[in-house]
Amino acid sequence: SSDVCSSDLMSRFSKFTASMGTEFADLPLAGYLTFNEPNYKTAWPTRQERAWVRLSNRVYKQIKKQDRGAKVLVGEAAPNTRSGDASTNPGAFFRKALYLNSSFRPTSRSKAARTKLLGDGFTLHTYDFSRSPTKATSAKDQWTHGNLRSTVSQIKKLARAGRLSGTAARNI
Repeated sequence: SSDVCSSDLMSRFSKFTASMGTEFADLPLAGYLTFNEPNYKTAWPTRQERAWVRLSNRVYKQIKKQDRGAKVLVGEAAPNTRSGDASTNPGAFFRKALYLNSSFRPTSRSKAARTKLLGDGFTLHTYDFSRSPTKATSAKDQWTHGNLRSTVSQIKKLARAGRLSGTAARNI
């Protein structure tokens, strides 16, 4: 729903995550995640990919303010859609969220379309409940364990398109 993407709610969520940065700054954490499974319909509203980027970037900045040396990780998309749901495969989700077409070319020249997803690393859920982890799927936008080569290639293309830092693309 649109209220999930409201400015007030985004502000409250980023303040909440900033409080984690304050409270956990002295703990030996590997890093923070900005949001889990944004492409899955029960975690984030469908067709709100670009609002998720704004939220993730706000969270990144808030955590860095509170815990400067922290690693802040982005991504963590569900690896694929499930039969009959309104979720989006992660490859398509991130391209739409970052204004890129299937060839990783910009879909718009607007300022918003040049937004970069801020992160120190990129996280993945690669589980696949319907096939062996060694079996690739022909749907390259599914980021399952069997599709890791294609997945890593797409993440690097996001970086080459200027939508993700090279550091985040290397720290998968």
